[in-house]
Amino acid sequence: MSELTTEQLRRVCDPARDELRGTADLAPIDGIVGQPRAALALQLGLGVPDGGFNIYVAGPSGVGKMSAIRASLASEAVRHATPPDLVCVNHVADPTRPLILELPPGRGRALQRDVATLVAHLRRDVPRAFESDDYTGRREALIGEVTRRRDAALTALDARANAVGYGLQVTATGIALIPTIGGRPLNEAEYQSLPASARDDMLRRREALEAELKATLKQIRADERATTERLTALDRQVAAAVVDGAVDDVRDDYADLPAVVAFLAALHHDVLERLALFRGEAPPPDAGPAAGLLLERAFRSYQVNLLVDNSAAVGAPVIVEHHPTYANLFGRIEKESVMGALSTDFTMITAGALQRANGGYLVLPVEELLRNPFSWESLKRALRSRQLQIEEPAEAAGMPSIRTLRPQPIAAQVKVVLVGSPALYQLLYAADDSFAELFKVKAEFETTMPWSAEHCAVFQRVLATLCRDGGVRQLDADAVARLLEVAVREAGDREQISTRFGALGDVLREADYWAASAGAAQIRGADVLQALQQRVVRNGMARARLADALHDGRLHIATDGAVVGQVNGLAVLSTGADTFGQPSRISVSVAPGRDGLIDIEREAETGGPSHTRGVLILGGALARRYGAAGPVTMSARLVFEQSYGGVDGDSASAAELCALLSALADLPLRQSVALTGSVDQLGRIQAIGGVNEKIEGFFALCQVRGLDGHHGAIIPQANVRQLMLDPAVVAAVAAGQFHVWAASTIDDVLAVLVDGDVTTLDERVRQRLAHYRSLVAER
Repeated sequence: MSELTTEQLRRVCDPARDELRGTADLAPIDGIVGQPRAALALQLGLGVPDGGFNIYVAGPSGVGKMSAIRASLASEAVRHATPPDLVCVNHVADPTRPLILELPPGRGRALQRDVATLVAHLRRDVPRAFESDDYTGRREALIGEVTRRRDAALTALDARANAVGYGLQVTATGIALIPTIGGRPLNEAEYQSLPASARDDMLRRREALEAELKATLKQIRADERATTERLTALDRQVAAAVVDGAVDDVRDDYADLPAVVAFLAALHHDVLERLALFRGEAPPPDAGPAAGLLLERAFRSYQVNLLVDNSAAVGAPVIVEHHPTYANLFGRIEKESVMGALSTDFTMITAGALQRANGGYLVLPVEELLRNPFSWESLKRALRSRQLQIEEPAEAAGMPSIRTLRPQPIAAQVKVVLVGSPALYQLLYAADDSFAELFKVKAEFETTMPWSAEHCAVFQRVLATLCRDGGVRQLDADAVARLLEVAVREAGDREQISTRFGALGDVLREADYWAASAGAAQIRGADVLQALQQRVVRNGMARARLADALHDGRLHIATDGAVVGQVNGLAVLSTGADTFGQPSRISVSVAPGRDGLIDIEREAETGGPSHTRGVLILGGALARRYGAAGPVTMSARLVFEQSYGGVDGDSASAAELCALLSALADLPLRQSVALTGSVDQLGRIQAIGGVNEKIEGFFALCQVRGLDGHHGAIIPQANVRQLMLDPAVVAAVAAGQFHVWAASTIDDVLAVLVDGDVTTLDERVRQRLAHYRSLVAER
């Protein structure tokens, strides 16, 4: 047992204060700080190009995972070549399967611009070519020639028909043979009045003429088809004079890209096949207002849809997708309403994060990834197949879907970095067989780094970085020291420094506000203290209400005198934004009986499993200490008085054992001393959590009631290195008004609480247990 001295309780950074500097003259630091294992894992994951060496970055929030990943990937990305641009173009042979072309960085936008200029040029110049006198003359000549031949053939046929009593009449369904007499057509009544022999003769002549008419019309149609082909050839010839040169000029600029050359050749052919579109022929009068819209939609087939533009990129891309829905990851095929129906085309295809990151790195929060339907399974499928396919989510899930586009897939060359908690890593590793195959590298971020001169210097540069990135004032040396104290206390170990830089950044920004309010040029130590104090005030409603209840007696906690079977335990309460210590009154009553030790919290179902376990261990310690003389026969009841919110944890088991021994020995325990620590069956005091908050919670109560030099707290010896107490506590210890003892065994604790010889207590406990055994035996 030892009482801790002021030197032992000194703030850990006090000896290093003279070596700390302000941040104004410190260079910021980027990359992974204080995480050697994570840095090594990231180096491996980024260095191995393929084979499933994607990375899972594990660690709690606030340790700077995302900032470190960004910095590491940025430094790695500049060492690699910039990936190609991706463009989507119409597939003339099958418009439902658009083509995706890869072009050197910057040339995708150039192609988009060049093709748009080409189409605009053709829309302007092709109609002009068809307005020339030469074209008009040649077209009219072809049409005139076929018209003359048709008229001549029909005139000759009409003459032959007239010679045998028939004439030609043009009807809505074609050319008909009409019987005549004296050049006048016969009506039905006149025809029926003819003798039967005359009608039979006319039928024979009609059959002969019909065969000749059929042959003549067939010849006319063949002639017209030939003329149409000649007109089409003429149109193509005239248009080619404009189109060939324009397309060739663009094609020459991309002669080194066979895929682009093939696309331009298909575009060339399609333009000549759809000359009516470029000639700007007026829509029919009844086409309505949709005619213009449909015309512009028709020209979309010649656009170049720039999916990924790497023209401004330097090195490999680093894409962070915070909302990894299926569409955000893999791209989407958008739709629009046209005349009341949904329609789409290749220009409405957009790239996802995977396409933008292809050839580089994609960072994804794994929790968000798992939360979005289809995203996780589709990502694994893409990494296994090494193909990126833009498709409807329903298709990806194997469900029926309406007919839509299915663009050409591209080769996947992306390194995926998942960021999440260690628990999710374990879950995926155990539940998903393909996870370990695809994510072979785990980079785990720790919450602390060892205290050393080197890490103190690194810590100061981290603060300089937070000042730079947060746009706040620089810190003076005292402010650096205060924040270092915050980091050590957050680490829960005097020999560690917390790497939860996100939380430090929040304190820094609040301190900057108070520095600005005071008109200070730099953030001072006083500003950091004020920020911390204001946090307690702002978030401390529960703490204040508890203090009021203790002050007015609604919660009874004695801080003077001595009571049999009662001890002050220490607990930690958290409201999320505020964590503070709370003293708890623990009492035990004993009587003869065979019930053993009854945990009222357990019986009332207000005790958690850890507390129940601690009580059972306490019973084992009691049996080991006093069971040699016979069975430990008693009925004891243990309870946390005025505890209504439930009890869990085993950090009160040492206090509970002390209260039980006090009740058995009928020796009072000092109420001016509070106790925390768990006990094992050998009576050793074990480490607990929240040691600083527990001491400070009891100190605050004693301070309000008046310190008299008898107050103090007992903690496990193993927790001494976790002490980072409030300066007010340290000052009270230095003045002899408050005490902190470190205990290794239950005897150490009893020596303080009973303020006497522990041997006497043991003897009285044995006597009481022997008395109980005899009473029970007599019943």
